[in-house]
Amino acid sequence: MFENGRKTIGVILCDVSSHYQEQICQTLSMYAKEADYNLAYFTFFSCYGTETTRNGRGEANIVHLIPFEKLDAIILCHDTLVNKPALDYVVDSIEKKCDCPVVTLRHDLKDYPAVLVNQEHRIEDLVYHFVDEHHKTKIAFMSGPFDHPDTITRLADYKRALANRGIPFDERMVYEGDYWTKKAKEAADYFTMELAEKPEVIVCANDYMASSLMNELIAKGFLVPDDIAVSGFDNIWESSITLPPITTVSVPVHDMVKQAVGLIEAMWRGETVPQKSYVNSEVIFRNSCGCETFNMQSMLAKRVRQMNEYQSIMESNQSNTYMFIDLSDLDHVDGIEKSLRIGANDHIDSFFICLGEGRGEQYPKYCSPANGFAKKSKVVGGLFHKRACVFDVFETSQLLPKDVSEDKPMIYYFFPIHNNQFSYGYLAVSYEDNYSTNKTFNNWLAI
Repeated sequence: MFENGRKTIGVILCDVSSHYQEQICQTLSMYAKEADYNLAYFTFFSCYGTETTRNGRGEANIVHLIPFEKLDAIILCHDTLVNKPALDYVVDSIEKKCDCPVVTLRHDLKDYPAVLVNQEHRIEDLVYHFVDEHHKTKIAFMSGPFDHPDTITRLADYKRALANRGIPFDERMVYEGDYWTKKAKEAADYFTMELAEKPEVIVCANDYMASSLMNELIAKGFLVPDDIAVSGFDNIWESSITLPPITTVSVPVHDMVKQAVGLIEAMWRGETVPQKSYVNSEVIFRNSCGCETFNMQSMLAKRVRQMNEYQSIMESNQSNTYMFIDLSDLDHVDGIEKSLRIGANDHIDSFFICLGEGRGEQYPKYCSPANGFAKKSKVVGGLFHKRACVFDVFETSQLLPKDVSEDKPMIYYFFPIHNNQFSYGYLAVSYEDNYSTNKTFNNWLAI
């Protein structure tokens, strides 16, 4: 597919700038380079409840770009695909079109080999810790969406832990969150104002909800953990720099990726592999439950990193503003790469704006509200190793022009280019080192 004589692994996931997905991409990229494989990431940005919106449909259209028949293996992170129609299409296409190894991460799917996290008892361990070590009994739970696989498992663990410690389950002590930060204020209001008696502990199903909820509680005047203790799940980096740092569960993404690649290699050799493989998780006790003593040296080092990241985000936003102004002067695509270069991340090595071929004299020649892409595409602007480039029309199923093929592992991310439900083409991006997208990339892409 990349026409460089190497096997290509397709990776299907959503929201690559989120912590878990970022770790997957960086680790996979490292292993792929070591093992001499190509990687093709097919990804889009989404959130719960957007799959039926016009923009949600336009984003999810990227799954129709995937050349299932040409891939040598697929790693599917299907629990990140919150767009159900997109997930259904991917699963159906794999069943009908794929004759290659398929491995799923974190959750099993049908009969495909899966690398799972041994996490079934970690919420239980957290509840036991609050009861046994901190003598708390009023323990609430902030879940993700009730139909999410992680929510089902973690909520069951919460209920089981309460029962094992003789604490009656009260459904009013459970609040449905979103695995993100948008419901934090509502949750804080609910737990502290609507319940007859506020909880002593709020166990959250992931760190994004835990950190945002904790901030809302502190804004209301509550002390964490003195008034209300909080815990999270996933051990994202931000959970270690909040004040106080968050007690959480560490999920070993590096081990998951290593096992997934190992399973694929074994299947390439014709070996039989287990349907389920496991990696272990562990509880990380910090100050949000009252355990870890404050370490000033560690906190200062983390604050320096946080400030550096904040500065990088501010600079990216400023670059995006200048890029938007520069783009507003264009009335056609000629020279677009010069404008995009203004806002391009320093870590981007190559990017190609691939628009569909269709009728008309000027691009975009292709604009369709239907799922799918034009049969042929044209790079109308881009950089190849940071230099402006021009390429002939190519078959879209090839993903990239032949002229960019290189005698080394090629690693590209593919994003949709669209306006609401109307698709124009896609963007292909390659990074230096093992870098993945940053937090402002979707803003750059949207412009």
